[in-house]
Amino acid sequence: MDGSMQMFTSNRIEPLELERLPQGSTIIVFETYPHLPHIARNIEVTARIALRYRKVIYCYMLEDQEIDEVCENNRNPIKRLYMYYKLKKRLKILKAEILPRLIEMYENIEVITKPERNHRIKHDIELNLSESVLDLKKVCFEGTNEMGISIASNLISLAKNSRVRPSEYINKIRNFANKYVCDYSFCIECLERYKPTVSIVFNGRFSSSKAVIQACRKKDIDIYFHESTANINRFAISRYQPHDRVALQKQMLAFWERAQQEKSKAQLIEISSNYFKELRFPEAGKQTFTSKQKSNEALEVIRKMQREYKTIVTFFTTSEDELASLGDVYSVSIHEWSTQKEAIYIVADICQKLGFGLIVRVHPNVSNKCTSEKRSWDNMNLGFKNTNVIKSSSKVSSYTLMEESKLIVTYGSTIGIESVFWGKPSITMFDSYYDEIGATIYHAKTIREVMCYIKSCDMLEVDKESSFPFAYYKAEFGTHYQMYEPHDEYDGKIMGKMLK
Repeated sequence: MDGSMQMFTSNRIEPLELERLPQGSTIIVFETYPHLPHIARNIEVTARIALRYRKVIYCYMLEDQEIDEVCENNRNPIKRLYMYYKLKKRLKILKAEILPRLIEMYENIEVITKPERNHRIKHDIELNLSESVLDLKKVCFEGTNEMGISIASNLISLAKNSRVRPSEYINKIRNFANKYVCDYSFCIECLERYKPTVSIVFNGRFSSSKAVIQACRKKDIDIYFHESTANINRFAISRYQPHDRVALQKQMLAFWERAQQEKSKAQLIEISSNYFKELRFPEAGKQTFTSKQKSNEALEVIRKMQREYKTIVTFFTTSEDELASLGDVYSVSIHEWSTQKEAIYIVADICQKLGFGLIVRVHPNVSNKCTSEKRSWDNMNLGFKNTNVIKSSSKVSSYTLMEESKLIVTYGSTIGIESVFWGKPSITMFDSYYDEIGATIYHAKTIREVMCYIKSCDMLEVDKESSFPFAYYKAEFGTHYQMYEPHDEYDGKIMGKMLK
């Protein structure tokens, strides 16, 4: 063990208290995802709850297959190989140095490791290997479709395509199913052996996490979820999954109400405004989806359309793959359209009837998807002369388009709430993480509402300060790390040991 870890002590570490949990509780923390900072956060959560509660079990579930799955998402073979060895090295340090040090520092922490197994399905599972990922989501195991959703999530991430064909990935799907069963079985064994009061797991969207969730529900064990926040120096831990938009917005409002009691209005304005400004104008060297975009190219597009149309509407698309893998966690309202492209067509049709110009800005992240997904969006032909589609890889500035447009339309993406801060009327045609916080966002659910909002865009109210609960939450919410020192979004020190 190197000197940096020997020097690290728990003297400056504060206990982490979980909501309404007795001190005599036994807690099991499942390690399911092989990426820093998630590993580091799991270590910190384990150590800090050990200072408060009777017994903590750290359950290491990572195998080579997890590393393979993460690395496969990188299509560049050289980068994929580099990532593979980087992750292997990190996990080696974790098992050889960090976990032994953790046990040495805390007598009430026990570390258990999932044994390597031959992933053979021991249950009769009917895998629906059709042409539709929707059918794959219906695959049931032990009475629920958590397995089907997790397999679909893995497949969408692997293929980088929200409309992937399961029939083209038969062996992969079988491997995912086999591994899910083994993860679930191991979790059941752990829960039966230790009889924990609660369990803790990362995020809840990924395959291993869903196996943990299903096992805990089977054994009636409460679950807490930990997740990163918008601030790399903080993390969040809660009783709901981070993609539960209804619960998230309730917490957002409660956090805002407390802040109004504790801080002056000037402080709230400054913190909230700075959050939006940093999104639009990131610090030098920080890579974002918009950091390489050019304002002058956007102005050229806008000026050309303004020569023909007095009113310009911009539709900012959202990346669909994550949403496609969430299942019922992301509560969805009923809309008259069933897809984002159908929503875009409706807006284009309405704009043409009103004599408005429409710009469709394809989300920059689509450029990282598979070829068919990119073509599907970048070469979208809506059949309307008043519509201009900006490709995902284009350098056209999204923020300049927003600034120069009369109205912003989204499918739930963050730029919808950003637009409110920058004084632009904003319509969302799908559920979002900000549509229930009182912001002046116009959530259209019918074609008639879309027509009404677009037609009267000059009269739509925009209250800049109504966006502040969202921004303040993003900027300030979370618990500060005390054992993990992030260097950036990917590297950092845990317990004094650099995992780079």
